[in-house]
Order: sequence, then structure tokens, then C-alpha cells
Amino acid sequence: MGVNQVKAQDIHFSQFSQTPLSVNPAYTGLFEGNWRVANNYRNQWSAVGTPFNTISASFDKPFKLRKGQIGLGVYVLNDQSGAANLTANKIMLSFAYQHNLNGHTIVAGIQAGYTIHSYELDQLTFPGQYDSQSGMFDSNLPNYLDAWDENIDYPDVNLGIAWTSNFNDIIPVVGFSAHHINGPELSFLRADAKLAPRFAFNANAYIPLQDMWYAKPNLYTNYQKNASNYLVGGTIGYNFPLEELLNKVYAGAQLRTQFHSTDAFVAIIGVGVMGIDVGISYDLNVSALSKATNMRGAFELSIVYTNFISDLKQITIPCDRY
Repeated sequence: MGVNQVKAQDIHFSQFSQTPLSVNPAYTGLFEGNWRVANNYRNQWSAVGTPFNTISASFDKPFKLRKGQIGLGVYVLNDQSGAANLTANKIMLSFAYQHNLNGHTIVAGIQAGYTIHSYELDQLTFPGQYDSQSGMFDSNLPNYLDAWDENIDYPDVNLGIAWTSNFNDIIPVVGFSAHHINGPELSFLRADAKLAPRFAFNANAYIPLQDMWYAKPNLYTNYQKNASNYLVGGTIGYNFPLEELLNKVYAGAQLRTQFHSTDAFVAIIGVGVMGIDVGISYDLNVSALSKATNMRGAFELSIVYTNFISDLKQITIPCDRY
């Protein structure tokens, strides 16, 4: 029996700016605050069968040094897809070093961790399991797939660099990352099949406008072997005064495209409350698959909490000195 190869890109989120450690290890600790927790959930293709569900969580914290700063973090991910419950579980430890040079911040980061893939073979049927008497497939019949594994695991290593600065309160951020640079083996067929490296580039900027309004344009590109995609768009938001319970509101849109074809239009809305940033997005499928999906693509929810501790401005002595 012949087996055809199936290829796909890595797991991705539409709200990529809300899952920084999955985008680039150099973003570990690259934020204003004491520590940060991010949680993302994505549900895709529920309109055409068993949905794909992805959930990730991360924690990172900056540590100031005499010169520069380091960031430490951890990133975990669980993804389940298809009728066979193809599952990926990943945990990555992340480290980044920031160096300040003449008002510019240059960052280098590394991630190292472990990934486990599995699926449920008994949820699939194969040609050898066809019962000619009943005219149906019987999963109790032999499948003749003794050379297949139901679980595989491998170490994984990612690298990244980033740059940011401040030009009259306009804050651009540019990053480049290389994922799976150790070339891990990824095959349930016990074949020599290395996971292709994935290269990602992204750029965004915080641009203050008049009357507490701001704009955040962004670009995110991925290249993995012969596959690529581009997310381009941005958000417009409003910052409330610091004494308000509500910190900000924002809305925006993105386009996911491969230039020769367009996959989805992404609508985004969000709100910030007491340091908790909640974003909701929906992918409207506009590809050739839209006839089957009725344009229903993916729902995504992100929750990011950044803990801020103000610097101590004044020291008081509570009692007299003797």
C-alpha cells in the first residue's frame, strides 16, 4: 500500500502580537513591566468537520543588569486537530539578552525545549480494513501498518534577534527568528524526514495620534520550505486616563495572504482593563475553501496580563532615630 506525504506549516495565531514568545525568542522580557502572562486560544475549521483547537500560555520576566537586561520565560502549547486527534504538546524555555546602544535596544534570544506528537490510530480506517461482505470498513480488521508510530518526540531549538527604539514616542519593533534550527526528525513512518526550518519576520510600531488615540500597524511573514504566508494590517486604539478602570479599547483588521491567493480577512477588537489586555478576533475565510466553510474560519481569544510596579520615588523613615 502506498502512502502519500502531507505537508503543512507550523501552528500559528492571527493575534500574533499577543503571543510574543511563539513569534520570536528575542521578545522574552521585551516589554515595560515587572512580569507578563499570555494565554491564547484558537478554534479553526469547525464548519467543515472536526475543529482544530490550539491553546498556548507563556510567562516571561525581565531582569535589569548594570548594562542591558535579560529576559527569562517559558512557553507551552497544546494543539489538537482532525478526526484522529493529531496532538502536539510543546514546552520551550526562553532566554534573551538586551543591549542598549545610543538609544537603541538590540536583543538576541534563544529557546530550547521538547515537543511530543501523537494521534489515535483506532480513529482511522485503511483499505485493508474494508469488509466486502458488509460493504463497510471495520476498524477491528488488521491495518497492516506495523511500521507506523503513534507517538514521536524531539528536542527543538529556536533563535531570534530584534531591534526597537523610541523616536518622539513613536516606538518601532523589528524582529527576525529561525525555528527548528536543529532539524528534528518528524515522521510517524520511521522515515528520514527532518522538520524544515521556519523563518519569520515581523515589524510593528506604536504611533501616538491626537487626543489619546494611537495606531499600531504590523506585518508578520513566515517561510517554511515551499510554504509562506503574510499577515498585514493593524489596529487603532484609544488610551484612557491612568486613573480610569478602563485602560484602552482598540479595533483593527488584517489580511492573511500568499500574494497569489488570499486566505482570510481577520477582524480584531480588544479592551484593556487594569493591566489585562483581552483581544477577540475572527478569520473570515475568503480562499477557494470559502464555498465549503461559508466563510467561517477561526475564532481566537487572547488574554495578556502585564504586571506593573512603579519605581520608588521617596523613602520615609517610620520612627525617630536614636
